[in-house]
Amino acid sequence: MEPRLVIFIGFSALALIINTAMIFGAYKALSGMSEKIDKSMRKLEIGAQAREWLPKMLTASEAAVKATENVKDQLTGFEPVIQRIHMSYADCLAKTDVRMGLVCRALNFTVDMADRFVTWPIRHMSSAAAGIQGVFSFFRGSENGRSARSRQTR
Repeated sequence: MEPRLVIFIGFSALALIINTAMIFGAYKALSGMSEKIDKSMRKLEIGAQAREWLPKMLTASEAAVKATENVKDQLTGFEPVIQRIHMSYADCLAKTDVRMGLVCRALNFTVDMADRFVTWPIRHMSSAAAGIQGVFSFFRGSENGRSARSRQTR
């Protein structure tokens, strides 16, 4: 029982050490990131360029809003055209579906006829062959195991 306890305590200590190292690494990474963010924010607060950019960014965003509204209005006016295109496309698909159905029916009919044309002689040939074989066996005579003789009788 004692070796198991030693192994358990050893693995527990190893897990504690690994968890401590991971927490310490996360702390260092987040503290470094926090320092970089803090420096960047100070540069933005102090920088005169950022203050010059704000009015330019405001005018650019207002222009983007106007352009978006214009595009939205144009698309709203274009909606009936899109609906007509959609309806004509649906009609074209329906016609194509009907045509494909007719083509499939014609192909099925043609394949069925070709199958009948090819297999009919074979079916009738086998029955004809059986008839011919019966005729040959009749002409040969009925020889079975008892009446078949290979020598002449005296």
